[in-house]
Amino acid sequence: SGNLVEGVSEYASGDET
Repeated sequence: SGNLVEGVSEYASGDET
């Protein structure tokens, strides 16, 4: 995604911002 709020779940997918 690209948002910290969204990254919480997508962080493991490849998002950290």
